[in-house]
Amino acid sequence: MLSGVNIEKIKEYNASIRAYKEKSSSLTAEIKFNTQELNNLCAELTHELGVEVTPENVEKIYNERVESILETLKSGNEIIARIEQEEREQSATSVSNQSVFGNTPTGGPVPPQMAFSGAPVGMGTPNNSSPFGDLPPIFQNRG
Repeated sequence: MLSGVNIEKIKEYNASIRAYKEKSSSLTAEIKFNTQELNNLCAELTHELGVEVTPENVEKIYNERVESILETLKSGNEIIARIEQEEREQSATSVSNQSVFGNTPTGGPVPPQMAFSGAPVGMGTPNNSSPFGDLPPIFQNRG
């Protein structure tokens, strides 16, 4: 035998080399698959966004889109807040007008047809057997 050469150590070394080669091959195949998938996704985004998306600029485009979305949300929320404020002001004005001018939406006197007749709503009147009150004949369902 060779002096100073341990056959068992050589076998362990060869097994270790073989395992690392297999691992390297597996990782290389995974990298190739993931790269292809990334390129496909970039092509899909390019088509959808109308902007050239590559693995190199995908993060920049992402940040731009997030910033744009946040700006749109900010603007939209400001518009909604203004609309809500105008509605509150209009509602407050409408309530104060009703209390000053009467209980009608127009603020004028109560017209006779809207005055309380004493009969419950929807119960008809003594002259009319309709359960809906004084509806014109076209709206009355008489059977």
